[in-house]
Amino acid sequence: MGRCFDHGERMRKRLLVSWGTLLFVGLTVLGCDFFTNQSTTAGSTGFVYVVNSAQGAGGVGSISGYQANASTGVLSTLVNSPFGTGNLPTPTSMSADVLGRFVYVSTSAGVVGFVISQNTDTLGQLSCFVNPCVPTATKAAPVAIAVDPSARAVYVVEAGPQVEGFTITAGTGALTSQGSPTPLSPPAANGVTPTSATVAASGGFLFVGMADGSIVSVPINANSTLNAAAISKAAPLAGITNVAALVADPTVSFVYAVDGTQFVSLYTINRSTGALTAVNSLSVQSSAPVGVAVASVNGTPTYVYTANQGSSNVSAFLIDGDTLEALANFPFTVSAMTPVALAVDPSQAFLYIVGKESGSVVSYVIVNGQLESPSTASTGTAPTAVVAVP
Repeated sequence: MGRCFDHGERMRKRLLVSWGTLLFVGLTVLGCDFFTNQSTTAGSTGFVYVVNSAQGAGGVGSISGYQANASTGVLSTLVNSPFGTGNLPTPTSMSADVLGRFVYVSTSAGVVGFVISQNTDTLGQLSCFVNPCVPTATKAAPVAIAVDPSARAVYVVEAGPQVEGFTITAGTGALTSQGSPTPLSPPAANGVTPTSATVAASGGFLFVGMADGSIVSVPINANSTLNAAAISKAAPLAGITNVAALVADPTVSFVYAVDGTQFVSLYTINRSTGALTAVNSLSVQSSAPVGVAVASVNGTPTYVYTANQGSSNVSAFLIDGDTLEALANFPFTVSAMTPVALAVDPSQAFLYIVGKESGSVVSYVIVNGQLESPSTASTGTAPTAVVAVP
């Protein structure tokens, strides 16, 4: 399949890989090239953020922040972490722009936004863009959140089902409502609960997973508003009754979704319309896959990983065109108990896995798809989501 890699050379490259500074990325990014040809600067680091769903009494959450070593992926807790304590009532989802400027968390009270500090003395620390730190109200209860990769807008998926868009103010991260929410029904069935959301790397499409196993595609206009007239739905494959999590690959060719029970499913993306076509599904050979991530090699999406909550392990697959092939040595038992979420860092060198029961985030070095050199950092109580930014 033309995907054999020299182990020693790969490790040499991983030791040299780094995140690149925000300024350098801002000058070199063009479209999806950020994902496929990440330029790096030796010795730089990135940041990882984890949502803790029950940091305080009454389901009030927080965000744990870490600086990631560019050579090893090892995490060091940031000064003043955790952030947002007392201001995240019942957090449901977290997302960030790919340039590492803003982090947004959906909560039972609305959306809470944070600015990632670029100052030398406070690098990586989070501060609310609204002072005092209060949620931006939403029209209905938020279920999931997705940020446009270039930080134009935040999309909040709400019960209904519906999606509410907010325009991001450049520089400050403040949110302005784009108007009335966009109903997801039709084509989604009335009353079916959304479960998850992701925006394609191109920023052209929002994909929303539904509790009946279907996925709704919502085209995004050039001004970041949603094109309600062009919404479409991909019906679930046989035996799929839920979408626990989903992710679009960086080339905007495929969407991968896990059902929370046993399967990972593959869909092709129509690059003109965003419409999805179901291709097939494959057993993760474990129970309760609830998280999914894609890792690229030399700019090509190459591996799919699933976090299997029920069996406390991770499954991995090689992407071969429009099919998935299980990698040897997987499912792989991870240090994180009850893994519920995972993220690949922008350099594609490391995989971060959050364990809800263990209250930890574990970093692994990705070598030919395999996971090596684990390192564990503590989180707050009941972590449920993770993002990695440069």
